[in-house]
Order: sequence, then C-alpha cells, then structure tokens
Amino acid sequence: MKKRFKIFIAPISCLGVSILFFFLFEYQRDFNLLKSNHYSTGSYTDELSGGKSRTVLFKNDNEGILFKYKIFPDVNSYAGFNILIDDTVRSIIQKANQVKIVLKTKNINSLYFIIRTFEEGISSEKNDVSHRMNAKLLNVNNGENETEFTIEFEELKQLGWWIRRFAKGQSLKTNPKWETSSMFSIIKEMDTDPKNKSEIHLKKLTIVKSNKTFFIYSGIIIFLSLIISLFFQLWKNKRSVIKVSYKSVETPSKSSENWKENILIFIANNYQNPDLKLKKIAENIGKSEREVSRVIKEKLNISYNQHLNQIRIQEAKRLLKETDLSIKEISYSVGYLPDHFRKVFSNSESCTPSEFRNNTLKNTEKQIDSKNNGQ
Repeated sequence: MKKRFKIFIAPISCLGVSILFFFLFEYQRDFNLLKSNHYSTGSYTDELSGGKSRTVLFKNDNEGILFKYKIFPDVNSYAGFNILIDDTVRSIIQKANQVKIVLKTKNINSLYFIIRTFEEGISSEKNDVSHRMNAKLLNVNNGENETEFTIEFEELKQLGWWIRRFAKGQSLKTNPKWETSSMFSIIKEMDTDPKNKSEIHLKKLTIVKSNKTFFIYSGIIIFLSLIISLFFQLWKNKRSVIKVSYKSVETPSKSSENWKENILIFIANNYQNPDLKLKKIAENIGKSEREVSRVIKEKLNISYNQHLNQIRIQEAKRLLKETDLSIKEISYSVGYLPDHFRKVFSNSESCTPSEFRNNTLKNTEKQIDSKNNGQ
C-alpha cells in the first residue's frame, strides 16, 4: 500500500504547488466596474466635428449606463460613450485577460467595444482620440432580451481609421500595454433605421482574469509527473530486491570455521540477492569458482544452481503460507524476477505459487474443521 502511495507523491506535490502558486500569484476576483466608484462617464457624437447626430439621453445609475441617441444618416456619423478609469482599475486590467459585458440595445445591429491604451511616441495626454484603439466588433440582438459578451484581450484589433490617422497607415506589431489603459469606449457608427432613436443600455461590465491556460498547463504537469512516477516505480521494481522479513533457512552448518562450511552459510545468508553467482561466493570465500562448485557437489550431491533454487523455493513456500505478500513481492524477496519465479516454482512443486497458496489455505481450513468437529 505504501509503495502504491509513493506513485502519487510527485503528482500531489505538483498539485499543492499549483494551488499555492494560483492563490499567491494568479488568483484575482472578478471586478464589476459599474458597481464601483472608480470610473466616470461621458457621451459624444459627431456633433463635435460638425455632424448632425445628437444625444437624446445619457444616464448612469444603479441599472447601468443608458445611452439614447439619434444618428444622422451619413457615412461619417457616429455616437458613443466613454468610461474613464482610475489607477485602481488599471492595476486590475494589467492582470486580467477578459472583459464581460451585458448589453440591451434598440435599433442597432452592431457596435464597437474598445479599450484605449497609451502608445508611446503616438498618443498624446491631451488628445484621448490618439490613444490606441483596441477594438472588437460585436453583433447585437435588438429587443427586450439582454446579451452577454465575453471579450478576450487577445481578440482586440486596432481600428483602421486610427491606424491611418495616427500610426502612418501601419498596424502596430507590439502588444498593448494594458497598464496604460485610459478608458473603455462603446461606439456606434451606423444604425438599423436612422430615422428612429437608437438605444444602448450597458447593464454590466466585469473585468476578469481567466485562468484556463494556467489550469491546462498545471493539469499537463501533474499528469506527466504521475506517468513519470509510475514508470520510475516499475523500473525500480525490476531493478530492486523487495526487502521483507524472513526466517533463516536451515543449512548443514552455521558455525563452522571450515571454509567449506562457510560456502553454505554464505549462500543461506545471501540467497535473496538476484545477482548471487559462483564468482561472488568464490571471491568472498577466497577460493576459485571450480573449488566452490566441487564442494557443493560433494556435500549435497547437487549443483550450485539446484541448491540455490532449493533454498529460495523453501523460503518462498514459507512466505506463501505465512504472509499476505503478493506473488510478485515474494518472487523479488527470494531473489527471482516474477516470470522466472513461477517457472522454477512450478518445476519444483508441480503447481504454480498461486495454486500452492490456495491448496495450503484449503488444507488449513480442513484441519480447523476437523478439530472443531472433534470437540
């Protein structure tokens, strides 16, 4: 159970770090601008430049910003309103990446939503029209129903007339500096029916920081850490010997100072090592591999490999009877890889390890039943 849990240590650690990082550096509450006192508003039409469009009503209250106007049917006509913001809102925009607005319109099929930013070398403090126009065209539904729009900052494009007038006809390649944002603007350039009054009712404007990208990358990192942990654990299982408690295996002698006896003692104490070879025993005893092999044959009348397998199988049988260790864990604990263990065990006992364990359990149950019946 503990080994399985270790697989999840890295993913859980990554998850914890991600959560901590999110709340320390990424998290930002949605900011409803129209419910704050960090803005001011103003409407405008082409009347300022000699046009004939007129503001009919401009009102800002608890219901939002209501703008009623009448546009003169001319290609150069326009009307709209600005929402000027302060430094508090600018700091929020700097960390955000979305704006959500709720609109209700009348006699309108489309309008521009704009965030104006100061562009060094182009914009002027005295002329807000020179501020970079980062805009998106919104297609609206007329009627009684409200429409909600989610505007991604990366979707905002520079208006063509602003590029021609202030950027020498060349679209700017640099990203807007959102920390220099001066205002939001909504502009309407032509209406569905110029003969009738038009209406824009901005019910809500919320500045949002979407963390979708952060969560996607965090999920990928956590998933990869789980995969890496899983592969590492599998690799470790194949390369390592699982350490379990075991009983000493009985050997012909355990205390003799005779080097021949020490051969059998060394094998009994090191049989769990999957790399236990004659060469290693010979180096430890201080004799040649041929001498070691000859002594084992003389004393036990079997080869080294047969003797080693007998010791390992004897211990494996004990573990199958007395513990709940899995077949895989037992195979590693006695010095075998799982597949080789099943083969050697079957050749020795004429049954698989699983069958041996099941038969042992059945015999134990029969013995218990017999005792109970005898009583």
